[in-house]
Amino acid sequence: MRLYFDRGTLILTAKRSPQIDGCVGVRWDPRVDAYRAPAFLYRSLSTEFRRRGVVLDDHVIRDHSAYGDWEPVELRPYQQTALMTWAREERGLVVLPTGSGKTRLACAVMAACRVPTLCLVPTCALLHQWSTEIARHYRGPIGCLGDGRQVLESITVATFESAYRGMQRVGHRFQLLVVDEVHHFGSGIRDEALEMCAAPRRLALTATAPEGR
Repeated sequence: MRLYFDRGTLILTAKRSPQIDGCVGVRWDPRVDAYRAPAFLYRSLSTEFRRRGVVLDDHVIRDHSAYGDWEPVELRPYQQTALMTWAREERGLVVLPTGSGKTRLACAVMAACRVPTLCLVPTCALLHQWSTEIARHYRGPIGCLGDGRQVLESITVATFESAYRGMQRVGHRFQLLVVDEVHHFGSGIRDEALEMCAAPRRLALTATAPEGR
């Protein structure tokens, strides 16, 4: 059964089967005579399909950009603790005060993972700040989606708006998604930017703790 990315969703080319029916988020799409699911479910569905005995021909993540080298990223003890905690599941939310080095922590995560990465930021000013900080540690081209530029590389920084507009085209290019000031998401149409990305590893950053925490 072939699994691939299609405009912000996943397509599983298979005949209707009890092995697949009932998987959370998966629906039969009669328009293409195949199963379809949101791209953000890629990691969980891959695991569930295999648990159910579905043999996958996986073509979801596709990146052919040149990948550079990372230099060591020095961290403070609390940043190192955050990195180690995140690494247990390779998914999670890190809450740190403004000025405490969230961007540096993200660089350390990227250096540890060494996979194609997309970093989302809310403003053009942060777009340039993140690109500058990454360049201190990464020896390779850095892509930019936003502020009039549309350049894709294995390490790319994008504004929320550019990600929303383009994720259906690039959501299969990255294995790690980093979201700065993630508290902006959760209540609007731009949330689709996260839903259309297939990256199995995810790091969310904010200085604003979730309500009730």
